[in-house]
Parts: sequence; structure tokens; C-alpha cells
Amino acid sequence: KIDEDLRKNFHLFEQSLDDYKNDYGNLSDDLDKIIIRVYEDMDDMKVRFNEKLSELNDYNILRNEYENCIENILKISQIIETKTRKTNVKLNLDLLKDLTVEMQTHRSLLDRLQLLSSTLTAQLTDSNERDRIRRRLNEIIRRWTELEQNILNEEDEITEINYIIQQYKDIYLICEHWLRQAKDLINELTNTKTIEIFDQLIPKAKNLLTEYQSIFEHLERLRNRLNRTIQTNRTPEATLKLTEIDRLLKDLITYREKLEQCLDLSNKIHFQLNEFNKQYIFYEQWINNIQRTFETIFEEKLTIDEKLQRFNDIQIELDKRKQILNNLTHDYPQIDQLIIKSIQKLIENIERIKANVTRKQEVKEKQ
Repeated sequence: KIDEDLRKNFHLFEQSLDDYKNDYGNLSDDLDKIIIRVYEDMDDMKVRFNEKLSELNDYNILRNEYENCIENILKISQIIETKTRKTNVKLNLDLLKDLTVEMQTHRSLLDRLQLLSSTLTAQLTDSNERDRIRRRLNEIIRRWTELEQNILNEEDEITEINYIIQQYKDIYLICEHWLRQAKDLINELTNTKTIEIFDQLIPKAKNLLTEYQSIFEHLERLRNRLNRTIQTNRTPEATLKLTEIDRLLKDLITYREKLEQCLDLSNKIHFQLNEFNKQYIFYEQWINNIQRTFETIFEEKLTIDEKLQRFNDIQIELDKRKQILNNLTHDYPQIDQLIIKSIQKLIENIERIKANVTRKQEVKEKQ
């Protein structure tokens, strides 16, 4: 519009000048100087106009590139946001890494937008327009950075969950092995009847309980770590693993308690068996001594009354020991069923000696 007005007015000026020359002839020196000055001013105006026109064209090109850059960034952001909301992406670490690479690839667009925004604001005189461009740039950078961070957070969460799941698989095998050992030991300890076997199994049970503590603490730390992760990323797989860990912890606690109870009972049985064995050896020796005492009566030069008195003393001692043995199971309540046969054997030996003594008594009394 300005260019057209300038050409039109310049054309009218030249036409008026030609009309003047036709009517009045040659121009005076003063008028000629004025005309020359007008031409010079017109030329200068054309130069300045062309410069401004070039600047305006450059500005429009810059503005168009700025708008296109924003449009491209917003489209890319929208596409990536849509992808991140898909379930398969949220669960796939490789897909999330691909999105991170994709954003890094387009990062140059954001750098370009910052440069364009800076160049535009430097050329604008309107402070409101400059502020609008700055706010627009800051908002785009904020959204882009937030999107990048969200994807990185998703990556970290999935990496963490995958690590926990792998750790769970490893500790699961250890726990299952421990549980099998605990069940086997409980069964073996329950069915054990001899000191020798207890001597083998009790240390194993103690070692297994020591192992339990480290296994339990490891599994509990893993559970706490998984629970914290689920607070921000509740995936079905992570929730399932939390349930499995809780079940495994419950099983560990149950069988630890059973093993502790079984070990406590086994220690009592072991102690009572050991004490009973001492008693058994004592009574075996005592019975042998009584037998020898009985036999020496015939070797000594004693009167019949003295021999009868000795026989009577032996009978009294045998009856006392027999009574003690009959009540001996009360001293060993944990093993009463295990020692009945051994006690019965001792009593039978006592009865055998009593029978021999009685026969000899009867023979001597007839003499």
C-alpha cells in the first residue's frame, strides 16, 4: 500500500512537472534545485522503504518459522503423550526407552524455538507481545521437560519393579529350599527315638533357624521396597508379586515356629534320653552287683540264718528298685513310651534274681 502510494504520487509529480515545462518553458535555477532535491528525497525514501520492506519480509519469515516450530513441537508432544498413556508402553521398558530417544531426537526443535523466540523479542517494540512470546516459550519448555521426566520416571519404576521381581525369583528358590528342609527336619525330629540321631539333627535345626533370620530379613526388605514402588506404579504384576511375598513370609513364619517348637521338644527329649541312659547304666550295674552279691553268699562261710538274712536283705533291695523302676516313667514324661521296654527289661532281670533268691531261701529254710 505504501509502495503503491509512493509510485502514484511520484507519477503525479512528474506529470505536473512536464505540464509546467510545457506551459512555462525551462525551469528557473531555484526551481531546478528544488526539483533535484525532491528527486534526491524520493530516491532516499525508496532506499529506506526497500530496507524496511526487506526487514518486514525477514520478520514474517522468522515469525512463520516460529509458529511452525511451535506447531511441530506441540504435535510431537501430543503424539508422545498419547503413546505414554497406552498400557503396553507403560509395561514395556524398551518402548519407554524408544520414547526417550525420540524426544532426544526432537530436542533440537526446542533449541531452535528458544533461538527464534529470543530473536523475535529483540525485534519487537510491544512489551505485551514480548511477554506473550516469553510465556509461550516457558510453557512449551515446561510441558516438554515434564513429559521427558514422566517417561524417565516410568523407566525408573519399571526398572525397579523388574529388579525386585528378579530378586524375588532368586529369594523364592532359597525360601522354597529352606521350607523343604524345615518340613523334612520337623518330620525327622518328630520320629526320632535315639540320642545318636538327635545329635545329628539338633545342630541342623539350629543352623536352619540361623539361616531363617537372614532369609526372612532379605524377603521383608524386598517386600518394603516393592510396597513403596506400588504406591506410584500399581501394575498387576507388581501387585501379584506383593501377594506372593506375603504368602511366602507367612509360610516362613509358620514353619519357623513349628521348627522352634519341634527343636524345643527335641532338646527336652534328648536331655531326658541322656539322663535315662545314665539311669539305665546305673541300674544295669546295680543288678549285676546284686547278682554277684547273691552269688558270693554261697562262697562265704555263713550260717543258714545269716544266709537267710542276706537273702531277705537282697529281696528288700530288689523290691525297692522294682518300685522305683515302676514309677520311673513319671520322671521322663516326654519319653515315657520310648523307655517302657528298657524299664521292663530291668524289671524282668530283677524278677529273675528275685525268683532265684526265693528258691534258695526255700531250700535253706527246709534245711
